[in-house]
Amino acid sequence: MAAEHLGEQAESLVRRLIVEFCTGTFRGDNRTRDMALQLIESRQEWKTRFEQAQTAPDGNLDSIRPVIFLVTANEKPIGSIVIPSDATGGSLGLIAPGRHSLVLETGRMIWAGRLSSSHLLLQAAFQEEPLRMAADTEALSAQPTLVVSLLDGDAFLRVYPGFEAGRLEVELRQRPCHGGER
Repeated sequence: MAAEHLGEQAESLVRRLIVEFCTGTFRGDNRTRDMALQLIESRQEWKTRFEQAQTAPDGNLDSIRPVIFLVTANEKPIGSIVIPSDATGGSLGLIAPGRHSLVLETGRMIWAGRLSSSHLLLQAAFQEEPLRMAADTEALSAQPTLVVSLLDGDAFLRVYPGFEAGRLEVELRQRPCHGGER
């Protein structure tokens, strides 16, 4: 869990650095600039994203920017669902029962609601169905217990149960290709 969180923080930092470099808003001395560029070039996917951003038409970075949903549980941040520019979906696991929300990184509230153990835990979600084999649980955990339409049908939230915790998945019908609110 800690390694996953650090990975998300690194991704977020690199995204911000790329945008700052490409929009001319990076503030730092030469040493900081060199360290930031070394970080970007340390992974091929980041380097490629940076090169794409530098050649984006009219400085439009929307086509390479990921969509980021911040996830809270009981009003505390627990992680984010990052949908890379080349994908239409992302997920976050280890979701425990409680009051949850999805907020775009712009601050726009997308969804809030209570997720119970019947949404998030296999045993509670499928009480009527006997679980005899591992294959039974795999089939059931692939079935969402809740599907919510978001952004006027442009995205969907799906909730999947697990043994000890559930998983949230957000799927975009299509990538946004304009500035402003996402």
